[in-house]
Amino acid sequence: MEWSQEELAEYVGVSKNTIHDIETGNKFVKAQTLVLLTDVFHIEPFVLFLPPKIKNINFNKMVAKFANNVKESADILMNDFIKNSSK
Repeated sequence: MEWSQEELAEYVGVSKNTIHDIETGNKFVKAQTLVLLTDVFHIEPFVLFLPPKIKNINFNKMVAKFANNVKESADILMNDFIKNSSK
């Protein structure tokens, strides 16, 4: 869903100008507002502070791939263990 500045401002309880100032870096975001913004955009708070190059990384996909690699490695180790213990 795309949010207008007005809708976003109303949701987080600030003015449209405050949203604009946060977007342009002219105002720091309060912790309570940060939590609400990250809830709206379904992201972790730290993502808002990442450099632009890194913001485009799909962290959920990256973590899922890492977890799959760990599972595959664990399966290989377990199979090797079972083969070697039966000798």
